[in-house]
Amino acid sequence: MEHPLPDAPQRFVISHDAETDFKTGGLRDYSAYRDLGVAAATNGLVKAHVIRMIAPFRPELSVRHHHNVQFQWVYCLKGWFETDFEGIGPQVSVISWPHGQS
Repeated sequence: MEHPLPDAPQRFVISHDAETDFKTGGLRDYSAYRDLGVAAATNGLVKAHVIRMIAPFRPELSVRHHHNVQFQWVYCLKGWFETDFEGIGPQVSVISWPHGQS
């Protein structure tokens, strides 16, 4: 199945870590989000942001949802989480390794 890429100009973007870039009040009230500027640079072809948990997770916060994307990348910097990717199955754990052990 071929998915042609849009013929839209793209630009280079760099996003440096800054505490002031993390915003709350988004999709989940227990998370803060930092937009990496990739959506603007690629005219919406790719979206990228950092999600930081700002409150302990509670099971009742977990709501099944769907991302309408061709590609999804999850990179866990600290801690762990469990998820369920369609076609893969439930309880897929992503665990980050302590510094120096990867």
